[in-house]
Amino acid sequence: MTRLDPYQRRAHELAAAAGLDPGARVDAGRGMPLWCNVREAARAEHVDREAIGVRAGLPEQSGEFQNAPLTVIGIHEANTITQMQNCMRVGNVVAGAICADGHLGYAQPVGGVIPYKTQISISGVGFDIGCGNLAVRLDTPYSAVQNKAADLLKEITRVVSFGMGRANDERAEYALLDAWLSERGVTLRGADLDESPMAYRRLPEVLARPLTIRQC
Repeated sequence: MTRLDPYQRRAHELAAAAGLDPGARVDAGRGMPLWCNVREAARAEHVDREAIGVRAGLPEQSGEFQNAPLTVIGIHEANTITQMQNCMRVGNVVAGAICADGHLGYAQPVGGVIPYKTQISISGVGFDIGCGNLAVRLDTPYSAVQNKAADLLKEITRVVSFGMGRANDERAEYALLDAWLSERGVTLRGADLDESPMAYRRLPEVLARPLTIRQC
C-alpha cells in the first residue's frame, strides 16, 4: 500500500487553482507529476499554521524579557524567522540571532542562537547535524556552584573531545565524514568533523547570496 504524501492533496488544490493539471508529467523521461512542483508551497502553509497555533498556546512571558532584539544575518525563509520569534517568546530571553546558514529546525532554527538570563534551553541544540547534548539533573543546588562556573567550564573543555575549540588530544573519528572530506581533498583547520561542509545542507545556497544583517 502506497503511503499518501501528507501535502499531496493541498498541492493538488494549489496547482488546480493556478489553472494547472496536477497530474501532468514534468521533467525528462517519465518525469514526475506537476503537483510535486508546488508541494513546498503546501508544506509552507502547513508549517505557518502550526507556528500560529504554537504561538497562541505559549505561556505569558515576563515583561522584562519581551521584545528582545533579534539580529538576522543573511536572507531566510519566513517560517524560519517565525520559528525563531516563537522561541524568543518563551523564557528569560536576552537577545537572539539567526546566522547566515540558518534554516527551519525541529524546535529552534538551525543556526539560531538565543542567550537566556539564568536559564539553558536544552532543545536549542542537537537535532540537525548530530550535535551532542546531554542534561543531567543533580541534587547540587545552584548556590553551591555559582562561584565555580569558570572552573567547571574549564574542566568540561578539558574533557570534551569533539567540536571546534577542542583542547585535548583525544580525537573522535567518524568514518562517514572523514571519507567525504578525503574524497574531496578537504583538510579542516581549526575545526573538527562536526564543522565539515557536509554538515550544513544549504552551504552552497548561503555562499551564493549577498550577506545582509538586519534587526527584527
